[in-house]
Amino acid sequence: MEPDVESPAWTAHTQRMRELFPAWPDGFPLSAFVSRYLLGRVAGQLNISGRPEVPPRHPVPLEDDASFVVLDDADGSVTAAVLAATTGTVTVYADFLPHAQRLREMFGDSRVSVRPLPGFPPHISAGLDVRGARPAKALLISPKAQAAVADYVAALRPVVDEFMVVGRDKHLFRGINAELARGFERVDVSPGRYKSRMIIGSTPESGMGFSTARIEPHQRTARADIPGVPELEVSAYGACFGGPEIDAGSALLLRALAERHAGSASSASTSTDEVPAGRPRILDLGCGNGWLLTAATHVLGARQAVGADASAAALASAELTAEAGMPAGVDWRVEYTDSGEGLPQQAFDVVLLNPPFHAGHEIESDTAKRMMRSAHAVLRPGGRVVVVFNSALRYRRELEALFGQDNVEQWARDRRFTVLSAVKS
Repeated sequence: MEPDVESPAWTAHTQRMRELFPAWPDGFPLSAFVSRYLLGRVAGQLNISGRPEVPPRHPVPLEDDASFVVLDDADGSVTAAVLAATTGTVTVYADFLPHAQRLREMFGDSRVSVRPLPGFPPHISAGLDVRGARPAKALLISPKAQAAVADYVAALRPVVDEFMVVGRDKHLFRGINAELARGFERVDVSPGRYKSRMIIGSTPESGMGFSTARIEPHQRTARADIPGVPELEVSAYGACFGGPEIDAGSALLLRALAERHAGSASSASTSTDEVPAGRPRILDLGCGNGWLLTAATHVLGARQAVGADASAAALASAELTAEAGMPAGVDWRVEYTDSGEGLPQQAFDVVLLNPPFHAGHEIESDTAKRMMRSAHAVLRPGGRVVVVFNSALRYRRELEALFGQDNVEQWARDRRFTVLSAVKS
């Protein structure tokens, strides 16, 4: 897959990309791959599969003013490549709030519309308006879950005639081909470059306009075998981490919480291992599919329950789970926030925290540390955070720095996870 790298178009494209990303192309392999693919197709050098066949067996021209929908572009480099290689309008959708905020700051261009917008229903199931003179092209950065691909294909199939999934070779999987084959007449796989490649689903003369396709969440009845926790119907859209399953770490956290709550309810003790009495206000920071939030509300008899997450798919999932399973009379809501940013200070009695340790395909701990700081800020004095994490991550030191060494204790531990509790002075 090699357009003419000596051409004026490639030289101008490279210069423009390096103005935004000095380490381009080698430091941004997916963006560089997309650039070569799009420029090659617009110039007629490559067919839809990214191969320089002369004459191509499957000639599908790409107009340089084609409209694009770019999905889950974390750093904006793929969107920038589309803008530099084509002249049409671009709609950008990012499930993860920090990515949407970054893209909105980067592209204040009349050609670009970044979703979700303030006041816009956050999840892609609400529909995307990509009206244009012709059907649009979709470009998805490969997610970890096949179910996420399925949701995006279902949402955009009515308005696109090509759906491209680009990713590093090690992150692509056969399930992508299967989902594209369900939605499109043909599926092509490109040659590789930069240890990356593209899988393309296409159907000539597809629909256009506003996507109103109904995306059904995955659902299951969850039985946790924890005192005080009823069977709950858990819902999850495809991009929600873990799907509709009960996370093993969250289950360990909830079991420890239930045991401590039962002990404090039957004892007059005032030791630091008690859960705040009465009907507490609880926050699940990073609520995922909403199971832990809903189950903990039952266990603690909470009067107010708030689920917060930076993933639009997770929030849409948690909302469905809470609607189906929250006890009557509980004041509950979900909040779209990055690591708890913008939540009211000193407003909660209990914060539950099962922080992520991956950002996409990469391991990272900065998000967890920000979430711990937010937990401390939103707790009232005397309030408690209960944290579960992979035992290899050693987050105790972070909690002790925030809450004080004497206010942190271990509540549970198994082969994989550790549960710590900390009280705010």
